[in-house]
Amino acid sequence: GFQIAVISVVSDDVLRSVAVAGSDEARASLLGAVTPLDVIHEEVARADDWGRFKFVPSERATDNLGDYGWVPDFVPDQAVDAWHPLDLLIAPLHDEAGAIIGLVSIDLPVEGRRPDTVQRILLEKYAAQAERAVQVALERRALSEQIRLATAARHIVRNASVQLSVDDLLEQCGAALTQGFRAGGSWIQTFDEEVVGSG
Repeated sequence: GFQIAVISVVSDDVLRSVAVAGSDEARASLLGAVTPLDVIHEEVARADDWGRFKFVPSERATDNLGDYGWVPDFVPDQAVDAWHPLDLLIAPLHDEAGAIIGLVSIDLPVEGRRPDTVQRILLEKYAAQAERAVQVALERRALSEQIRLATAARHIVRNASVQLSVDDLLEQCGAALTQGFRAGGSWIQTFDEEVVGSG
């Protein structure tokens, strides 16, 4: 029932938009957009609580989101429940511990009206599905990273030969370390009684 839907995920205290459904204009403006978590917390604090979704009517809107979001260009009709370009409808997504892991934002209802009770019940279900999907995606990403690092460690151990000198061993392991940590290079310092060496 909405023309725009955005899913953002938390990364380093910001929300980054990773999926945008809707108009090409909205997609171009929103995909990859970054919003500080503090801004979202401020908006949620002033919002009406609709369950998973939080609604900030235009009359309570601030200038905060203008710098981070996309405001549709249309003139609302005069109905009491008309959707306004500055209306904000968001659903924070949480992990099992209650921490925010993402956000669903929706805009431009097809009917041009703020959601009624029946539509809010349906939106609640969509938000629950989105929350689970984001949880699974983040868990898969974390598992993939663990597997990648474990593979790099196995590669280092497998290729390390007891027959090599320390310098040759470090040179051989350096490439695997660099690749495993996706680094531009690696430096290893060794210590003995008299000198510190690096390679």
